[in-house]
This record gives sequence, structure tokens and C-alpha cells, in this order.
Amino acid sequence: MTRKAGLIVAVLVMSMVFVPISVVSAQPNPVTGTGTPTCTGAWTGKLHFSPPLKNGGTATSEEVSIQATAKPCGGGTPTPTKGKIAGKGIISGAGANSCLQLSGTMTFNTPGFFEEIAWTPVVVDTRMDFPTLTWTTVGTHKVASGGPVTPTGSYAPGPATQALTTAQTVTGIATTCGTATGLAALNIGTAASTGTY
Repeated sequence: MTRKAGLIVAVLVMSMVFVPISVVSAQPNPVTGTGTPTCTGAWTGKLHFSPPLKNGGTATSEEVSIQATAKPCGGGTPTPTKGKIAGKGIISGAGANSCLQLSGTMTFNTPGFFEEIAWTPVVVDTRMDFPTLTWTTVGTHKVASGGPVTPTGSYAPGPATQALTTAQTVTGIATTCGTATGLAALNIGTAASTGTY
């Protein structure tokens, strides 16, 4: 019985030694994009405000964040088809959540309005900080412009610029600012928004 058990153990050990172990090969690191892509024509996404912006807002700190997809894109090597943008920045000071912020220049605490873009096809992310966003009225909509700044990662050294046009009209924004709940988000208009990175 002992001899039989020994043979079984030996067979098991030999099986473990000679059965090939499958190793998942690591994917190569994504390349770093070069050149200057521009994305315009079919953006989607939102700018979020926490706390909501209000007429006569009295908060001393305001977080502005972005979740958006910039598309279609052209230029740069490799040429991206779209970029997913995520980022945020903090404003400090009296009336930080006042709707008057949408009538001038938002100045952000260091490091600024930080954005990171994840590209399709996959390349190294692009990262940038906009110290300010300047709000203007173009036609019946608001536009938040930032840059030029120097990006890092893919498509450096830039310069990078961005102009986000609101889907809501100036009148609609003013109406929402006057409500008890305030303005918690602005949709980014599709055709009129643009970014060069």
C-alpha cells in the first residue's frame, strides 16, 4: 500500500513539473501621442457645481467638476477618435457659489481646474491645469474658455485650449439660478464646444 501511495505522489509531482503553466503576457505600455489633436462637433457631458450656483450665493467654497466626451477628434499621432474628460477645481472666497461666477472669470485654487483625458484608441493620458475659466456670452449661450496651458503626457507640449458651450440658454440659466435649488449642472453643448490639446 505504501509503495502504491508513493507511486501516486510521484506521478502527481511529475505532472506538476511537466504540465506547462500558462502565463498571461503583459500588454505593452500605451504609446505617448505626439502632435496636436482637436476635438469638435459632437461633445457630450456636463459641468457640475457643488454647492449649486444661486443668485446671491454666500458659500465661500465651490467645486466645479467636469465629466465629458470630446469628439470627433483629428490631428496628432496616433490620431484619437475621442477623449473622455474628467476633472475638477475649487474656487474659494466670498460668493463662491454666486451665479455671477458665470459672468466673468473663475479663478481656481492651486493647481487649477485639473483635467485628465483618456483617449480612444488608447495612448498615454493627457493632463492639464487651467488656472481660470473665463465665461462669455456667445449668441444665446454661455461659453467657458480656458488656456492656453501646457499639457503633460500625450500631445505635450501643446498649447492646450478649450471652449465649452452650454446647451442651456442664457435665459434658462438665469431662471434656474433664481430658484430655491439653484443651478447644479450645465450640459455641454454638442456642436459648438471645442478643445485643442
